[in-house]
Amino acid sequence: TTTTTQAPTATTTTTEAPSITTTEAPTTRTTRAPPLLRKIDGSPSSPAWVYAPLVLAVSVLAYSSLC
Repeated sequence: TTTTTQAPTATTTTTEAPSITTTEAPTTRTTRAPPLLRKIDGSPSSPAWVYAPLVLAVSVLAYSSLC
């Protein structure tokens, strides 16, 4: 009497999860330069104190968008 034992056939099914990559478009702010940002000619209509807050605001926006 000959007994043959066959090794069990192991079937491994690997289902890979779909790779979903969501890339959010960066927020781009387009700021058109208002007429206030024209050349400072020293006239009373364009004093330096008008430009200082604008420069500060632009600097803060640029810094916050980079960090």
